[in-house]
Amino acid sequence: MALEYIARYVRYGFYRPDEIEQIVGEDLFSNKIPRKRFRELVKAEGARQREEQKSWPAVTDCDRLDRAFATLEASGILALHNAGYTPSECIAEMSEQYYAAGGAQSAIVGYCFYHRQDMDHALEYHKLGLAFGDINGGDGPAVKIGNRVRSALEADGLRVAWTGSSERKIDVIDFRWLRRRKTA
Repeated sequence: MALEYIARYVRYGFYRPDEIEQIVGEDLFSNKIPRKRFRELVKAEGARQREEQKSWPAVTDCDRLDRAFATLEASGILALHNAGYTPSECIAEMSEQYYAAGGAQSAIVGYCFYHRQDMDHALEYHKLGLAFGDINGGDGPAVKIGNRVRSALEADGLRVAWTGSSERKIDVIDFRWLRRRKTA
Protein backbone atom coordinates (compact mmCIF):
# COMPACT_ATOMS: atom_id res chain seq x y z
CA MET A 1 0.00 0.00 0.00
CA ALA A 2 2.86 2.39 0.78
CA LEU A 3 4.27 1.81 -2.71
CA GLU A 4 0.93 2.75 -4.26
CA TYR A 5 0.85 6.04 -2.34
CA ILE A 6 4.47 6.80 -3.18
CA ALA A 7 3.86 6.11 -6.88
CA ARG A 8 0.80 8.35 -6.85
CA TYR A 9 2.60 11.29 -5.22
CA VAL A 10 5.56 10.90 -7.58
CA ARG A 11 3.13 10.83 -10.55
CA TYR A 12 1.39 13.98 -9.37
CA GLY A 13 4.65 15.76 -10.22
CA PHE A 14 4.25 18.54 -7.65
CA TYR A 15 6.14 17.17 -4.67
CA ARG A 16 9.83 16.98 -3.81
CA PRO A 17 11.08 13.63 -2.49
CA ASP A 18 11.30 14.94 1.09
CA GLU A 19 7.69 16.14 0.88
CA ILE A 20 6.57 12.73 -0.36
CA GLU A 21 8.47 11.07 2.50
CA GLN A 22 6.67 13.30 4.98
CA ILE A 23 3.20 13.04 3.47
CA VAL A 24 3.25 9.31 2.86
CA GLY A 25 5.58 8.24 5.67
CA GLU A 26 4.48 10.46 8.51
CA ASP A 27 1.00 11.60 7.66
CA LEU A 28 -0.44 8.45 6.10
CA PHE A 29 1.55 5.67 7.77
CA SER A 30 2.45 7.35 11.06
CA ASN A 31 6.13 6.40 10.66
CA LYS A 32 5.34 2.66 10.81
CA ILE A 33 7.88 2.16 8.02
CA PRO A 34 11.40 3.45 8.73
CA ARG A 35 12.16 6.81 7.11
CA LYS A 36 15.29 5.40 5.46
CA ARG A 37 13.16 2.75 3.73
CA PHE A 38 10.68 5.40 2.56
CA ARG A 39 13.55 7.47 1.20
CA GLU A 40 14.77 4.47 -0.81
CA LEU A 41 11.28 3.74 -2.16
CA VAL A 42 10.69 7.37 -3.15
CA LYS A 43 14.08 7.56 -4.86
CA ALA A 44 13.45 4.33 -6.79
CA GLU A 45 9.99 5.47 -7.91
CA GLY A 46 11.36 8.85 -9.01
CA ALA A 47 14.06 7.11 -11.05
CA ARG A 48 11.48 4.80 -12.60
CA GLN A 49 9.33 7.74 -13.65
CA ARG A 50 12.30 9.69 -15.06
CA GLU A 51 13.10 6.67 -17.22
CA GLU A 52 9.46 6.37 -18.31
CA GLN A 53 9.33 10.08 -19.20
CA LYS A 54 11.80 9.44 -22.02
CA SER A 55 8.98 7.80 -23.98
CA TRP A 56 6.38 10.49 -23.30
CA PRO A 57 5.25 12.83 -26.09
CA ALA A 58 7.07 16.16 -26.40
CA VAL A 59 3.88 17.92 -25.21
CA THR A 60 1.72 16.14 -22.66
CA ASP A 61 -1.82 16.87 -21.57
CA CYS A 62 -0.37 18.32 -18.36
CA ASP A 63 1.73 20.71 -20.48
CA ARG A 64 -1.44 21.73 -22.33
CA LEU A 65 -3.23 22.23 -19.01
CA ASP A 66 -0.36 24.40 -17.75
CA ARG A 67 -0.61 26.58 -20.86
CA ALA A 68 -4.40 26.89 -20.55
CA PHE A 69 -4.06 27.85 -16.89
CA ALA A 70 -1.45 30.49 -17.80
CA THR A 71 -3.88 31.90 -20.37
CA LEU A 72 -6.63 31.99 -17.76
CA GLU A 73 -4.37 33.68 -15.22
CA ALA A 74 -3.45 36.35 -17.78
CA SER A 75 -7.15 37.03 -18.34
CA GLY A 76 -8.09 37.48 -14.67
CA ILE A 77 -9.08 33.94 -13.75
CA LEU A 78 -7.22 32.48 -10.80
CA ALA A 79 -6.25 29.00 -12.03
CA LEU A 80 -4.92 26.71 -9.31
CA HIS A 81 -3.17 23.39 -9.78
CA ASN A 82 -3.26 20.88 -6.93
CA ALA A 83 -5.02 23.38 -4.69
CA GLY A 84 -5.60 20.99 -1.79
CA TYR A 85 -7.02 17.61 -0.99
CA THR A 86 -10.71 18.52 -0.95
CA PRO A 87 -12.94 21.14 -2.57
CA SER A 88 -13.18 23.08 0.71
CA GLU A 89 -9.38 23.28 0.94
CA CYS A 90 -9.36 24.58 -2.64
CA ILE A 91 -11.85 27.31 -1.85
CA ALA A 92 -9.72 28.37 1.11
CA GLU A 93 -6.57 28.40 -1.06
CA MET A 94 -8.35 30.32 -3.82
CA SER A 95 -9.63 32.87 -1.32
CA GLU A 96 -6.18 33.29 0.21
CA GLN A 97 -4.58 33.88 -3.19
CA TYR A 98 -7.35 36.27 -4.21
CA TYR A 99 -6.83 38.45 -1.15
CA ALA A 100 -3.04 38.21 -1.43
CA ALA A 101 -3.42 39.60 -4.98
CA GLY A 102 -5.37 42.59 -3.67
CA GLY A 103 -8.91 41.21 -3.40
CA ALA A 104 -11.48 43.47 -5.03
CA GLN A 105 -8.67 45.77 -6.21
CA SER A 106 -7.11 42.93 -8.22
CA ALA A 107 -8.05 42.10 -11.79
CA ILE A 108 -9.29 38.66 -10.70
CA VAL A 109 -12.85 37.98 -11.84
CA GLY A 110 -13.08 34.20 -11.51
CA TYR A 111 -11.35 31.00 -10.56
CA CYS A 112 -10.85 27.40 -11.53
CA PHE A 113 -9.01 24.63 -9.75
CA TYR A 114 -8.52 20.93 -9.20
CA HIS A 115 -7.41 19.03 -6.11
CA ARG A 116 -5.65 15.77 -5.28
CA GLN A 117 -8.87 13.76 -5.44
CA ASP A 118 -9.32 15.09 -8.99
CA MET A 119 -5.74 14.08 -9.84
CA ASP A 120 -6.39 10.57 -8.50
CA HIS A 121 -9.46 10.38 -10.72
CA ALA A 122 -7.44 11.57 -13.72
CA LEU A 123 -4.73 8.97 -13.07
CA GLU A 124 -7.27 6.16 -12.91
CA TYR A 125 -10.02 7.22 -15.31
CA HIS A 126 -8.32 9.75 -17.65
CA LYS A 127 -10.78 12.50 -16.76
CA LEU A 128 -9.81 15.63 -14.81
CA GLY A 129 -12.60 17.62 -13.21
CA LEU A 130 -12.18 21.38 -12.85
CA ALA A 131 -14.27 23.43 -10.46
CA PHE A 132 -14.84 27.06 -11.43
CA GLY A 133 -16.82 30.13 -10.54
CA ASP A 134 -17.15 33.87 -10.53
CA ILE A 135 -15.24 35.52 -7.72
CA ASN A 136 -18.42 37.30 -6.58
CA GLY A 137 -20.72 34.32 -7.01
CA GLY A 138 -23.86 34.05 -9.05
CA ASP A 139 -24.95 31.47 -11.59
CA GLY A 140 -24.88 33.67 -14.70
CA PRO A 141 -21.38 35.07 -14.09
CA ALA A 142 -20.13 31.58 -13.15
CA VAL A 143 -21.35 30.17 -16.46
CA LYS A 144 -19.43 32.92 -18.27
CA ILE A 145 -16.29 31.93 -16.35
CA GLY A 146 -16.97 28.28 -17.22
CA ASN A 147 -17.18 29.17 -20.90
CA ARG A 148 -13.86 31.01 -20.69
CA VAL A 149 -12.25 28.04 -18.95
CA ARG A 150 -13.64 25.64 -21.56
CA SER A 151 -12.40 27.86 -24.40
CA ALA A 152 -8.88 28.09 -22.95
CA LEU A 153 -8.69 24.32 -22.50
CA GLU A 154 -9.91 23.63 -26.02
CA ALA A 155 -7.58 26.26 -27.48
CA ASP A 156 -4.68 24.26 -26.04
CA GLY A 157 -5.89 21.03 -27.61
CA LEU A 158 -7.66 19.46 -24.64
CA ARG A 159 -11.03 17.70 -25.03
CA VAL A 160 -13.76 18.99 -22.76
CA ALA A 161 -17.15 17.72 -21.64
CA TRP A 162 -19.38 20.12 -19.74
CA THR A 163 -23.12 20.50 -19.29
CA GLY A 164 -22.95 24.30 -19.35
CA SER A 165 -24.16 24.43 -15.75
CA SER A 166 -22.34 26.25 -12.97
CA GLU A 167 -23.34 23.33 -10.73
CA ARG A 168 -21.16 20.84 -12.64
CA LYS A 169 -17.42 20.62 -13.03
CA ILE A 170 -15.80 20.98 -16.41
CA ASP A 171 -14.32 17.60 -17.32
CA VAL A 172 -11.16 17.36 -19.34
CA ILE A 173 -11.69 13.98 -21.00
CA ASP A 174 -9.24 11.49 -22.49
CA PHE A 175 -6.71 13.18 -20.24
CA ARG A 176 -3.42 11.36 -19.67
CA TRP A 177 -1.82 12.57 -16.46
CA LEU A 178 1.82 12.78 -17.50
CA ARG A 179 3.41 15.54 -15.43
CA ARG A 180 7.16 15.78 -15.77
CA ARG A 181 8.91 15.89 -12.45
CA LYS A 182 10.66 19.18 -11.88
CA THR A 183 12.60 17.79 -8.93
CA ALA A 184 14.65 14.68 -8.24
